Amino acid sequence: MRVIRLFTGHELRTACIGCAVANLTETDYPGTIHVSPFFHVHQDIETALAGFVIISTRRHVTSIADFTMQELQHFGPTLVAARKALSEAGFETVYIFQNEDSADHFHLWLFPAHPWMKELGKGPAMLAEALRQVKTGKGAQQPSHVVAIARRLSLSMERYLD
Repeated sequence: MRVIRLFTGHELRTACIGCAVANLTETDYPGTIHVSPFFHVHQDIETALAGFVIISTRRHVTSIADFTMQELQHFGPTLVAARKALSEAGFETVYIFQNEDSADHFHLWLFPAHPWMKELGKGPAMLAEALRQVKTGKGAQQPSHVVAIARRLSLSMERYLD
């Protein structure tokens, strides 16, 4: 059993973090942005950084190469809607990152560049340093602000997906 500490201060106990996240609703987790039969879009559960959005599969699959045709048909519009929502929320630069070695569920990061990150440079090295700083307190934001941005992203995404 793994224990994950959410940025909201709550704990999540689970054998599979991907399954636990895929089953979260707005009631369970205020960082939930969009839920479809195939994907769960949410504010990163551990990181108090507004706009750090994760698109994850609802089923156990770690690679886009293993998506079903239905998942592929829904993935593009979901990704575009999330990115448009981030633009609408004022995030001009967003790094999109995916790796296949960290979970039992495919997940794609949409990591927004905040103004304070400019001094860290660009690219993957900036992402790593920004995450380290947020987790140690620098750049971390109030949970209420992060949740407010997630709600705004949710409303925007729903408009784009309708």
